[in-house]
Amino acid sequence: MVKWIKGDDVKPVPEEGLYIAGEKILMPAMNIISEAYNLPPSFSGRNKLLRAAAISYAKNKDWKPSDKFNSVKPMIDILINHKLWEKMEILGAMIHLIVPQHEAAVTVDIAANLGSKGLGLVSVWPSGLGGAPAVVPWAEMGSAVATLADRGVMIDVCSLIQVSDEQVKIELHNGDEVLQAWVDALYCASVNRKQRDQSR
Repeated sequence: MVKWIKGDDVKPVPEEGLYIAGEKILMPAMNIISEAYNLPPSFSGRNKLLRAAAISYAKNKDWKPSDKFNSVKPMIDILINHKLWEKMEILGAMIHLIVPQHEAAVTVDIAANLGSKGLGLVSVWPSGLGGAPAVVPWAEMGSAVATLADRGVMIDVCSLIQVSDEQVKIELHNGDEVLQAWVDALYCASVNRKQRDQSR
């Protein structure tokens, strides 16, 4: 059983929408996914505060939200008090991975042993996915699944956690399904790129 998942030495620069790895500039894998599904280049769909809270809590169960989290406090409260945490053995949080063949990078929210489900990746989104197509978070996790598979780390399951002020919704897909979502996104992005080039 894998006891940890190591990230890469990359630094996200969220205000510029990129990652820096040494001298190299890498785009987020989400840019490829946005291109595949015709989303705006700056599309995130995430709630940054909710994501930061989930990552902080995964790293330290004694974490408490400061005043800057007040706008999403009901969502944070319902998330951190949910029983889902009892089923996770956290292996890492906020793990940055280089997706080398696409000059991209992706950040995994949480990696964990998920009991009988095996080694898993967890992604936290607001309810409704910020208007994104349902495939988008799976494709993003799929880029991490592909990258880890290339390193010999096989992901058994991925978990999408959607949070509202009233409830937490958890959806699971196996690693192969999530990997396929990334492959499909790469294909769609390639087709869209070719169509744009031909129309110029």
